[in-house]
Amino acid sequence: MFSFTKNSIPQYYYLYVLTCFCITLIIHRNFHHAIILTTAAFLEVKMSAHNHGNLGSKLFYSILLNLGISIAEIVGGIISGSLALISDSFHNFADTSSLIISYGAEKVSRKQRNKKYTYGFKRVEILATLINTTALLAIAIFLFREAILKFLNPSVIDGNLMISIALIGLTGNIVTVFLLFKDSKKSLHIKSSFVHIAGDSLSSVFVIVGGLLIKFYEWWIVDPILTMIVVTYISIQSIKMLKEVIEIIMQAAPKGITVDEVKEAIDKLNFVNDTHHIHLWTTNGKDIYVECHVIIDNCETDNIDNYLDAIKSKLSEIGINHSTIQIERQCNSE
Repeated sequence: MFSFTKNSIPQYYYLYVLTCFCITLIIHRNFHHAIILTTAAFLEVKMSAHNHGNLGSKLFYSILLNLGISIAEIVGGIISGSLALISDSFHNFADTSSLIISYGAEKVSRKQRNKKYTYGFKRVEILATLINTTALLAIAIFLFREAILKFLNPSVIDGNLMISIALIGLTGNIVTVFLLFKDSKKSLHIKSSFVHIAGDSLSSVFVIVGGLLIKFYEWWIVDPILTMIVVTYISIQSIKMLKEVIEIIMQAAPKGITVDEVKEAIDKLNFVNDTHHIHLWTTNGKDIYVECHVIIDNCETDNIDNYLDAIKSKLSEIGINHSTIQIERQCNSE
C-alpha cells in the first residue's frame, strides 16, 4: 500500500504514467498512440524524480503534474479540434497558478523585511493573484467568443483524443488531490489549492461526458456548450478572487472580523474607558493588523506595560496578533 511519505511520492507518478498508457491504449486500441500520449507524462515524472531530493515538496510535484496536464490538454484540444478541452486546460492553468502562488508564498515569506519593504514581501502573493485573475478573465472572454462562433458553425472533433486527454487530466487531478489532502488540513495556502484542484476534476468529467457524446452520437454542438459552462465557472471564480484581492489592496476590514468586534473586545477590560480611531486591515488575507487609541482611567504610568499586555492578549483571542496601540490617559479629578 502506498503512503504519503517523501520517498513514496514518485510511486504515484509512475502509477499515473501507467494509468495514462492504459487509458490511451484502451480507447485508441493503438500501441503507438498510447506511447505518444504518455511520453509527456513520463518526461514529467523524470523531472520530478530528478528534483525530488532537492525540494522534497508535494506542492512542487503537484505544480509539475498540473502544468503537464495543462500543456497536454492545449495540444490535445488543438489537434482534436475541441474548444472544451482547451478551456479546461486554462482552468488547469488557473489551478497551476494557484499552486505556484502557494509555493512561492512559502519561499518569499521567509525573506526578511528591509528598510524599504517594512511590511516584508507578503503581498507578492496578492500581486500574483491579481495578475493571474485578470489574465484568466481576458482568456475567458476570448474563449466564450470562440465558443459562440463554434456553436453557430459546428466542426468535426476527434472524440477519442478528446476523451483520452480529459481522462489523463482527471487522473492527474486525482493524484494531486491525494498528494495535497493531508497538508490541506494544516495550511490555508494548500487548502485553497486543494479546493481548486478538486473542482477542476469536475470540469474534466464534463469534458469526458462531452467526448463520449461526440464519439457515439456525433453531437458536435456539445463542445461549444461545454466550453461556455467551463468558461462561466472560471469567470465566476475569477471575479470572486478579484473582489477579494481588491479588498485587500484597498485595506478593507478582513472577512470574519469587524471594527465593532475589536472595540467590544477591548472595551470589556475593566481599566478601559473607550477605544476609538480603529484601523483594521490585512496584508495577505491571513495576517490581520490593527491600530487603535485606547483611553484608560488611570494617570499612573507604572502599569502601562501591563495594560498593553492585557489588550494584546484580548486581541489575540479574536485572531489578531499584530497590533499598534496608543494609550491615552484620562485622569479623574477629585
